[in-house]
Amino acid sequence: MSNPLNILAFEPFYGGSHKAFIDGWIKHSSHNWQLLALPDENWRWRNRNAAVTLSANVDKVIKNGFEPDLIFTTSMIDTSTLMSLLPKALRALPVITLFHENQLHYPLRSDNGRRHIDAVLNDYKSALASDQVWWNSNYNRTTLLENLPGFFNTLRIEDLDELNQNIEQINEKSITIPLGIDKFEPQRSTGKEPVHIVWAARWEHDKNPEEFFRALNKIKMNGFKFRLSVIGEKTIGTPKCFIWAKERFKNEIINWGFLPSRDDYIKCLQDGDIIVSTSKHEFFGLSIFEAVSAGCLPILPNRVVYPELFADFPEFIYQETTEAFIAKLKEFISLYDNDRDSFNSFQQKAISHAQQYHWRIVAKQLDLLATKA
Repeated sequence: MSNPLNILAFEPFYGGSHKAFIDGWIKHSSHNWQLLALPDENWRWRNRNAAVTLSANVDKVIKNGFEPDLIFTTSMIDTSTLMSLLPKALRALPVITLFHENQLHYPLRSDNGRRHIDAVLNDYKSALASDQVWWNSNYNRTTLLENLPGFFNTLRIEDLDELNQNIEQINEKSITIPLGIDKFEPQRSTGKEPVHIVWAARWEHDKNPEEFFRALNKIKMNGFKFRLSVIGEKTIGTPKCFIWAKERFKNEIINWGFLPSRDDYIKCLQDGDIIVSTSKHEFFGLSIFEAVSAGCLPILPNRVVYPELFADFPEFIYQETTEAFIAKLKEFISLYDNDRDSFNSFQQKAISHAQQYHWRIVAKQLDLLATKA
């Protein structure tokens, strides 16, 4: 690779998977970095105004002697507005925007089923304004770009020829990248205790916790023994099913709620045997790959991004019904209880699959792509 770049990065939602990505890349990168970030709160306001807030801090960075070669942003910011507000000398720099998610393909819960028009338009304009558009999955890219014409139709926008030309332009500069994960040392279960099931996701409706708890209740009623960790961040709109589940599974629970210590989080994953997703909204699934890397066997729905990322591993995928989910849980718990060799063989296949996402590999790929922007 050529000489290291000076990368000026903007992260308006510095928390969760967004924080994990930018921190991980900076830590393992061969480039030089200056990061400007805002806390992960009030995403709608961040989406609307982060470009204004963060651009105001750029002059200080320049005065401190940092001379950027490249601008890196994520889709939570309006890249088009950001670039227009940068000092004149920086406006001609190449810019990369990473889409962790898109605002056109999110399960609606409120606002009378209406999309936030400005959030979708920000995605569209950010992609247009970028020299490279990075996506964490093909699923993420297609659910935005293939659905933009239909979205514009609902707004009664007539100039669809212009839109289609712009979508083609975005596709031409689009690159699907892997997100990076830390390398964990898997810990094999001794089998002396019941299987440890982990659910690691935000406590929100789009992660579909109701289906998870319904299935667990059925498993428990059928006499299956298990231990349980339900970890992840609570939100203002945390579904009420968590209150019921905490009481229902009080004898199985090992961890409940957000684990603020990274060491405790890793220990939970390493102690886990099965990681489960019931999500209706997932563009990569960072916590799933972290858990798999730590030795958990994944059980994933045949929807969202999982058929893409686990295309060669149909044994880890259940069809999109609660009954199929329950059947897959029973299958893997029975393997754990009665055929440990087969269970461990599945685990090793999953661990090997996750290795391609270790930061020591991914950071080199991203560093090289950045030099070509």
